[in-house]
Amino acid sequence: MLMPLSRLKVFSISSTSQSAGAHGLACFPLRESQRHDRGAGETPDKAEDVALAHLNGMCAAIEEIYSPGAMLVIVSDGLVYNDLLGVPDPVVWNYGKQLRALTKARNYQHIDFARLKDLLAVDHLTGDFDDMSYAAAAQGWEEVKRESYVKDDENKRLTYCGYLKFLELDLASLYPIDESRTKNKFKKGVQKIAETMLKRGEAFARAVRENVPNHVRLSIHPSTGEDKISINVLPVSNTVTPWHSCVGFKLDGTVIAGHRAMFEEMKDMDLATQSMIFEPLYLCGIMIRPANGSKALTIQDIDALKVRALAKLNLPVVLRGFSQTKDRDQFITKAYELGKPTTWKFGLVLEEWMPFHFDGLFKTEKRKREDGSESLVPNPPRFQLFTAVTPSPKDTGFTLFASSKLLFQHLPSHLPLKLLRSLTWKPQEKTRFDLTSVEIENGDQSACDTLEEPMHDHRVCYWHTWEEGDVLVNDNISMMHTRSSFEAGVARELWRIHFD
Repeated sequence: MLMPLSRLKVFSISSTSQSAGAHGLACFPLRESQRHDRGAGETPDKAEDVALAHLNGMCAAIEEIYSPGAMLVIVSDGLVYNDLLGVPDPVVWNYGKQLRALTKARNYQHIDFARLKDLLAVDHLTGDFDDMSYAAAAQGWEEVKRESYVKDDENKRLTYCGYLKFLELDLASLYPIDESRTKNKFKKGVQKIAETMLKRGEAFARAVRENVPNHVRLSIHPSTGEDKISINVLPVSNTVTPWHSCVGFKLDGTVIAGHRAMFEEMKDMDLATQSMIFEPLYLCGIMIRPANGSKALTIQDIDALKVRALAKLNLPVVLRGFSQTKDRDQFITKAYELGKPTTWKFGLVLEEWMPFHFDGLFKTEKRKREDGSESLVPNPPRFQLFTAVTPSPKDTGFTLFASSKLLFQHLPSHLPLKLLRSLTWKPQEKTRFDLTSVEIENGDQSACDTLEEPMHDHRVCYWHTWEEGDVLVNDNISMMHTRSSFEAGVARELWRIHFD
């Protein structure tokens, strides 16, 4: 699955005691359709979606520690450079239009867009205008483009080197080396265009500072950290320029980024063009839907063995848009296909109106230690199979899944994985729904409190909004789960079967 991403430079948060921090993001300018070895067209797709989700999640994480919250304001810089890259104004306009539509469709509440009239300080421009009006208004950038505010400093040098790197690749097809253009001539031309881009970029930054004040600048480029903060806008370990890259998803949910040509050479990476749509979820998990629309396939069409194999690698697995998922007999049959169901005192199916719950925390067994003494260890069922019998509100009653893999990547330095492995714990046994206490037997009890915060971190925790008929498979051991609060009186019913 390949999804290319656009250019991102970012302006970000201003922190005041009474209002939400405002992020201004100079980014998402355009796609270069002639560069098929890097991307897949000139319109936004999954890669932009991942970047927007990542940035929206960053703002949500800020809100967790700064109650007024944070907003990211995207300021497209496509008109600053598009002529140098051979991209027409209408292409830039269409890209921005579709990017706004994507943000609205995904309900990214922490992301907004600055309008062209705000940057050019032109009062007669209306909020909505077509591509022809956009092209006419774009002439206002000409004055900005001619201005130069470039200073000889380390930040400019780092940005300039970044421009050189991608321009040599981007301009190779636009200005091919042949008998009339030597490699040396091409290199000098690239240097001149990079210098022009640097001058325009600084002029553009000044226009943003003057017309969109009170924002702290972020950047995708390396920097000294003095007048801008460098960030990675994709959830990947390496630093890439997203507008020159594609993103791919491994079976375990790991996101990787690189040029499209790199993915095409990978034998284990391909585009999904089958009867089902596989959509990676942010931060973790995967959603599977019928390719021909909702209810085109039934719960019987779900390949249980493949879903189980996938659930061992990438969690949770959400199956949405399949019919007959609320048929109790079909639901039980699918559970037996997935594995060996666990029978409880109340029966096989937990038909739950979402009270507080603990899946098998009390299900323990005694095991002998090497010294002959006995210890009580948990023996919970391995998997959970849910189906949503009733619809749920979009803004309340989320089910939260915390990924152990992601949690281990964000552990505080004083609580390394090696230390966690050495701790043993004992659950409090009860026969009623109530708060459950977990006591550390051989260490500091504060470890529980310390882990609570990163488990709710938006870099670790996937928030699932239930739609009627959803089927969800989750690993009960490696993916801890809980639920957010929801309004009293809301009709909400989930069925659940545990299996090994």
